Amino acid sequence: MRAEYLLIISPSTSVRDVVLYLKKQLGNKINDYPGRYSQPHISILWVELDDSLEHQLFSSLFKILALESPIVLTTNGIKYFPSSKTIYLGIEETSSFEQMSRNIGKSSFIVGLPAEFRSSTYVPHLTINRNLEHSFDFARDYFGEYSYKESFTASSALLLKRYDGGRYFPVQEFPFCAVLSGQLPMFTPPIYV
Repeated sequence: MRAEYLLIISPSTSVRDVVLYLKKQLGNKINDYPGRYSQPHISILWVELDDSLEHQLFSSLFKILALESPIVLTTNGIKYFPSSKTIYLGIEETSSFEQMSRNIGKSSFIVGLPAEFRSSTYVPHLTINRNLEHSFDFARDYFGEYSYKESFTASSALLLKRYDGGRYFPVQEFPFCAVLSGQLPMFTPPIYV
């Protein structure tokens, strides 16, 4: 059976709460809109494939993400994607996030999927609203020069899954296992002589 998979990073609780508050405030002004009730997250990868290939997807993501270090992400005010009528809480550009996205996108398993069944994100963001055809200008003006800056550390990615456009549900977490420079490892592997 075909399924959609979405690989995400979840923000800290405090950042999540701010995004939910902003969504609620906007909803109070313009009523319902696409994504109003979605949980805040940073999308990394979306793929659609037969769920019989799930194990291969897990294996590929585990190999790549285990080599990643935890990433410090910092929110940086309200930004816009005018072409998709999307308003989001920006994340300061991080080369670590971009490189991780590129590493995933270069995986032989991902590259082997038809282009229409995969997409990657290189601009990390937390969506407040999207596809606001008639309310985009109002929403953009409503948030104006809203300023909010907070850092959080992402130490894993979470793979979500859904069937037939239903609700996503979590299926696998992938920890970032590489050691940051200057950080001591959590354990010392045994040395066999």
